[in-house]
Amino acid sequence: MFQIGDYVIYGRIGVCRIDSICTLQSEETKQEKEYYLLKPVFTKGSKIYTPKDNPKAKMRKIITKDESEQLIDMIPAIEVLEEENNKIRTEKCKDALRTYDNVEWVRVIKTLYRRKQEKLSEGRKFYQNDERMLNMAKDYLYGELSISLNLPKDQMEKFILGKLEG
Repeated sequence: MFQIGDYVIYGRIGVCRIDSICTLQSEETKQEKEYYLLKPVFTKGSKIYTPKDNPKAKMRKIITKDESEQLIDMIPAIEVLEEENNKIRTEKCKDALRTYDNVEWVRVIKTLYRRKQEKLSEGRKFYQNDERMLNMAKDYLYGELSISLNLPKDQMEKFILGKLEG
């Protein structure tokens, strides 16, 4: 399914590189099993072992450069989550983040960015939980785009805005 050197999105970790495929023995069952050794790209010094056949693991290949460019072009057409009730909107954002789908990450970013602007224009504070989800969605999206477009992650927001304005 995945090869050594592939970049993947892995659960809440974000972008990881498959460093190796190894066989480990379970202490409980004493059976050998194949694992991917993942190295998170943006968290230095970490490594993750995940079974190759783990159906619960949320893991997918990152999108290609062409798919990244198409995604950026689609951003204006991606609709926000229309929900006035804070609890329901929060749950919808959490659900969208759990899909590990970059279109849903864009939807969360657009929704929460708009919400933040509304709150600030009213002279009110932006909810800390919303800020956390906004940052998480940006981290996932910018991490994936940075690898596929071969650009620094900390320049992704500026790059995307430039493409949308240009």
